[in-house]
Amino acid sequence: MTDALREDLLQRLDELARAEHRSLNDFVEDLLLRYVPSAPPISDPEIEALPPGSFARLGAAGRGMPPIGEPDNTSERADEILRNEFADYLLARMNRPPYDPKNPD
Repeated sequence: MTDALREDLLQRLDELARAEHRSLNDFVEDLLLRYVPSAPPISDPEIEALPPGSFARLGAAGRGMPPIGEPDNTSERADEILRNEFADYLLARMNRPPYDPKNPD
């Protein structure tokens, strides 16, 4: 390997390692173990044909992504949410003192 780290980078790494009471080698090794490479760029020709930064391109890219978390059933629970949470909101609002512009808190 012919590349060498700049002196200021070495100094900063050494300061961070000393702050954790570790050797520079152990500190850098831990950094490399935690390193997560960035995602590869999109290489789908259909998506690349869409204008960069457009909602169409964003939507097309999103369709190819795996779902995150549990399925959302908000629309199926709309009546229940309105019945419970909106009623709680209205009750809390009714119990609040009226707004006073001289005392906004």
